[in-house]
This record gives sequence, structure tokens and C-alpha cells, in this order.
Amino acid sequence: GPGKLTKAMGIDGTAHGTSFLTAAHRGILRGEPSPTVAGGRIGITRAVYLPWRFGDPASRSLSRKF
Repeated sequence: GPGKLTKAMGIDGTAHGTSFLTAAHRGILRGEPSPTVAGGRIGITRAVYLPWRFGDPASRSLSRKF
């Protein structure tokens, strides 16, 4: 969810209420893009074959490895 996403991005509660759509805050996504892979969905019983799970295979934030 959004809490895990912001934690992985290094965003903490001090940014509460901040709009990241303004030019002043767009720099939060600096650096080179990570390699992204797609895989089957997890934690469900239907349509698990659909490649609707995306992520960096080297990320420490994955709940399960690809």
C-alpha cells in the first residue's frame, strides 16, 4: 500500500500534506531508473497468471521475490 511505498522511497511523516506535483518536490525521484520486471500476482486465488505485479527484483521492499 501507500505506506510501504513511501517507506521504500524514504519519505517520512515530515512530508505530510506536501504536494509532490509541484516543481519544488519533483526531485524526489532522482537517480537512474531501476530495472523493472513483471510477474504473476500473489496473495490471490484467481487470475494469478496475469502479469500485474511489477517491481525491481533486487528491491528489499518486495513481499516475495520474483
